[in-house]
Amino acid sequence: MSGMIVRRFPTPEEAQARAAQYLRECADESIAARGRFMCILTGGSSVNNVYETLASGDPGKNFPWEKTHIFFSDERMVTPSDTLSNHALVRERLLNRVPLPQSHIHIIRGDTIPPENAAQTYENEMRTAFPDVAPGKFPCFDFCLLGMGPDGHVASLFPGQSSLDETSAWAVYVPVAGHTPLVARTSLTLPVLNASRTVLFLAFGEAKKTLIERITTNPHEAAQDYPAARISPAGTLYWFVNT
Repeated sequence: MSGMIVRRFPTPEEAQARAAQYLRECADESIAARGRFMCILTGGSSVNNVYETLASGDPGKNFPWEKTHIFFSDERMVTPSDTLSNHALVRERLLNRVPLPQSHIHIIRGDTIPPENAAQTYENEMRTAFPDVAPGKFPCFDFCLLGMGPDGHVASLFPGQSSLDETSAWAVYVPVAGHTPLVARTSLTLPVLNASRTVLFLAFGEAKKTLIERITTNPHEAAQDYPAARISPAGTLYWFVNT
């Protein structure tokens, strides 16, 4: 890992605004270097204003959407229009409001039947987008936006579950969620998240303050209990938190 950088902001809104600006900077740098921007987005209240800012604020102006591909960190096994769907949230806040080609939106199908097939289907889609990944290796996304649950879960990787130990699959089915809403999930695996060039966590609130401090102060020790502490990307790890 190139290093962890913790940035503290007076309010969550300021942190989210800076996250949107940084995402834009990463997009421009990625396209200049490699001709496209491969981005993982997530759901949750901590990231809502990031999407609003990209849809209507300065970072979204002349954004290179035509060269951007959007993937998702995880999804609840519900229909894509369900209010519990991460895709539905991101689509409402961002994707429906920007000129991103529909073929560049790579969703996890929460209505897959049987649901356990969704993980392999999503892995196949990622392999199509990253055709040059060598056997046993993982795709290198340019940017990964994440939140953290109050139990320390990340994406849909929950404390104590076997999905944390997956070392070969790119996505995994999570039949029993470890936190509300208690619906089955599909999630990217730790090796995929950790192969990213940049990972940015947004985490706020008094309820998470102690957990944030433990993870950012001693991630190796915290990793024993909290999946979020196991995020150690190939590139740089940012934590944007409020003071």
